[in-house]
Amino acid sequence: MSNPRFSASRFSAFKGCRQKYKLTYKDELVVIGKAADVTEKGLAFHSIAEEMSTNMTEEDLLQVASNIINEREFDKEKYPVIKSVPRLVYWWSYFVKPLEESGYEVRKEVWYNDVLAGAPVTGAVDCLIINEKEK
Repeated sequence: MSNPRFSASRFSAFKGCRQKYKLTYKDELVVIGKAADVTEKGLAFHSIAEEMSTNMTEEDLLQVASNIINEREFDKEKYPVIKSVPRLVYWWSYFVKPLEESGYEVRKEVWYNDVLAGAPVTGAVDCLIINEKEK
């Protein structure tokens, strides 16, 4: 297994179908077709979101998004990821920017390895906003 870390997708695959989990994450079977398009679309959006920052304009992010989308292979008409950019900018402006401007630190794609309620937990947090003074 090339990446032993867990994610919501891995947990969902394991819970939903152990054979799918084995084929996807242990045997690293590559799926061609609709499932691959959906995966590529999701990866494109995550890459765009990782580039977002408070000092970016919508136009800046649209340019970054266009480059990311063009590098990925999926049906761009069926999955118009570019249309998500204005909503992402709005969400960031409304929820993240005010916190960041008041002293919070924004961390993206943070891997979490700890114990929660006595059980080990490992996974990725897409966006973590921390008040460094008060933790």
